[in-house]
Amino acid sequence: MEAKFIKRLLSYLIDILILGIVLVIACKIVPENNNIKKDNIKLDDLNEQFLNHEISTFNYVNEYSKITQKSDKDKIIYIIVNIIFVVFYFIIIPYFFNGQTLGKRLIKIKVDKEEGSLELKDLIIRNIIINGLALMIIGLITLYIMPALIYFIITTILSIVQIIIIIASVIMIIKDEKHLGIHDKVTKTKVINVEKNHKLILNV
Repeated sequence: MEAKFIKRLLSYLIDILILGIVLVIACKIVPENNNIKKDNIKLDDLNEQFLNHEISTFNYVNEYSKITQKSDKDKIIYIIVNIIFVVFYFIIIPYFFNGQTLGKRLIKIKVDKEEGSLELKDLIIRNIIINGLALMIIGLITLYIMPALIYFIITTILSIVQIIIIIASVIMIIKDEKHLGIHDKVTKTKVINVEKNHKLILNV
């Protein structure tokens, strides 16, 4: 039987908590980059100038894009850690462990294929759609090859698209009879309940 939205939400919150812990640990291990603080101060100053009408909208966007691009370069290690975690935790682990992350295992649900076996490409596509994997990878690539303004425009558009997809998927999971989101329908997968012994609960 397909897992309801509340179970999927709880498992995802657990997974995001684990991601947060990993990033905190990464911050502790990696030497602090003082440039990040300087970037934040520059952004605050720029925002204040804009609010006080001391700078035009065009100049504001142009300067904002330069600072954010530099800030992302200064935070590159955290971006890479994030990508590695998403690939490992949301793709590799479910592929080898019965379609489950730790969150899904605790809530007793799993990702399954509607027909046949769950494939690696299914998990990759699911994460491109719902976890912003494409956004992170494209952002990482364009960070060093695109001018600041173009980089800012690309990542902003992709971020908006990602938010729309997430909202649409949440609504679909809540409203859909089988609780399927966009990522489920595109990959022909579903999130189902499992018993303690990991046998499927039959939909009768």
